[in-house]
Amino acid sequence: MFDTSFKGRDFITILDYTQEEVIKILDFADELKAKFKAGIPHKYLEDQTLFMIFYNQSLRTRNSFEAGMTQLGGHAHFLDPSKIYTPALEGDEVAYSTERVSDVARVLDRMGHGLSIRIYGDPVGWQNGKANRIVREFARWTERIPVINMECDLYHPCQGMADIMTASSSS
Repeated sequence: MFDTSFKGRDFITILDYTQEEVIKILDFADELKAKFKAGIPHKYLEDQTLFMIFYNQSLRTRNSFEAGMTQLGGHAHFLDPSKIYTPALEGDEVAYSTERVSDVARVLDRMGHGLSIRIYGDPVGWQNGKANRIVREFARWTERIPVINMECDLYHPCQGMADIMTASSSS
């Protein structure tokens, strides 16, 4: 059953959720997986947009998020930092190539329903924790949409949840 108690909450790390909440999310994911396998429509996010910023490329993450949004009735909108002014922390801006995270977050907050970010390594000069600071800065500046961490230098919560599902699956 679709649970609205998570509506609007950021998903930056599993540590922000109780054990009961994680179990509830995993149970719902199992339900969605079964509906997909059975060909049962589950358009819980009809007409909603998820913005996806990939500072780092990914085949599996990008396609799983795009497929998931389509299956849920929404649209995943890919934002390539090399094709836009790259969002940067205050003080890290470079004229005509970056834009403050706060500005980007506020604009996307008004236009969509969710924002997901994948960032680590080269885009942050391999500074440990900086990618996580960027993800959290986006979350700080979005008021009505949740931020989903697709992977940063400290956490990979969606992969962690998938690993738990796989380890606990009997099928």
